[in-house]
Amino acid sequence: MNNYHDLECSVLSCLLINSELMKTTVLEEKYFVHYKRVWKFMKAFYKKYRKFEPELMVVMCKDKYKIAQYIIMLLEYEPTALNFDLYERQLIELYEESKKEQWLRNKVMDLANDFYLKNINSKEFLDKVNELYNAAEELFKNDD
Repeated sequence: MNNYHDLECSVLSCLLINSELMKTTVLEEKYFVHYKRVWKFMKAFYKKYRKFEPELMVVMCKDKYKIAQYIIMLLEYEPTALNFDLYERQLIELYEESKKEQWLRNKVMDLANDFYLKNINSKEFLDKVNELYNAAEELFKNDD
């Protein structure tokens, strides 16, 4: 999930570079897995000041756990703010994909246990895995 981590940083860094992007972003708190606290702080800061001023942000969050360090780290990232829409779409896509993958992983693990304990044979295992993939496609198709 390292790519997801980097993508979150790229998105947040783009926002620091260009505060105007906050007006058009469709991102929600749920899309930030690693940097949710930073996202919440940035949203609150933007709500109050209507822009991001890194020096003021660091001063304002001096007492907050690691947020100042994250702001400084994000300033060292070098994403292109022009690609913000691409980063945003990719973050959402990876978030949704990870829900589907997590669901599939849990279901396949259950099947693997049944196969390992000889409750089902290899043909049944393969058939059931294929059924799970089809079910996952149906279950998560509206999440895009």
